[in-house]
Amino acid sequence: MNTNLLKVFLIAATLLLIGVQSEVFCQTTTLVVNSSGGLLNEGLNKAFMNEFTKQTGIKVILTSPPSFAKMKTMVDSKNVEWDLAELPPRDKVRAVKQGYLEKIDYSNINKPDLYPETFDDYTIGCVYYSTIMAYNTKKIPVGKNPKTWAEFWNVEKFPGVRTIRDSPDDNLEMALMADGVPPDKLYPLDVERAFKKLDQIKPHIKVWWKMGAQPAQLLTDGEVDLATGWDGRFSDVIRKGAPVAMEWGQGILKLSCWGIPKGTKHYKETMKLIEFMMQTKYQIEFIKATYYSGPNKKAVESLDPKVFNSALLGTSPENLKKQILQNTGWWLENADKVEPRWQGWIIK
Repeated sequence: MNTNLLKVFLIAATLLLIGVQSEVFCQTTTLVVNSSGGLLNEGLNKAFMNEFTKQTGIKVILTSPPSFAKMKTMVDSKNVEWDLAELPPRDKVRAVKQGYLEKIDYSNINKPDLYPETFDDYTIGCVYYSTIMAYNTKKIPVGKNPKTWAEFWNVEKFPGVRTIRDSPDDNLEMALMADGVPPDKLYPLDVERAFKKLDQIKPHIKVWWKMGAQPAQLLTDGEVDLATGWDGRFSDVIRKGAPVAMEWGQGILKLSCWGIPKGTKHYKETMKLIEFMMQTKYQIEFIKATYYSGPNKKAVESLDPKVFNSALLGTSPENLKKQILQNTGWWLENADKVEPRWQGWIIK
């Protein structure tokens, strides 16, 4: 072959190869997933996202925190940046009712593997989490701790510095159970009665926590003796050797869900990610990474008790029966009235 002709051929082939590579690069999809951040995002990456990208080539970027208002603005303006969004319980109801989500395609998802309350036409379970009490074991010996909210309120029998969340959410339920309301009779919440009971515990609260990591850290550092908080945060420091223990009695269980914002540009790829995350083997890895449970009941049933401490898992059968499921509908209807009342009460 003529030398010049060979050079032309090689140049053309090189340009063609570069063009093909560029086209493939441009076609690489990146999904943006909005979730709670912190420990949850670490677990999502470890259990799902890294392996999903490895298997499919689809990249995943995690952002936080969840915001219904931001998602609503995206959808209304038809400028949807998130492909998948974690929806806390109340936001889930709002998003479904107001039509801000795409339908979930269940054709490649094994529904019998999932808890029945974790999926519907527009959402699918992300993570169960519980608001429970915990305590510093150097101050309060294991077994000598409060086991009900009435005992948590009993500062004479169980003295010590306390921290609870700066929010009416959960606190109204706790206060009513502390005042003798049976867990199955909580709703509709008696707001006046709850605030009267909260008046009793208020002088004994050293810190009104705002960030999820705070109560576990306060207990670890010995700054408080008793705390309310999210179970995964407590189990995380317990596994790291902190002098902390949890009490599941009268814990308040919730479920956040995944939703696909209406107008996503990557619906098919997002469904692939959801299908991937719902598989039992990856759900098991998520539990191991976070000690939070997802919607896959087979994953919980498959845990090996020899290598996994199910006493630290909110959805283990033993812990599940001790808790109540929060009535999201009540909070959705009443939060706009209760939250201003709380803000006024907290600064008195």
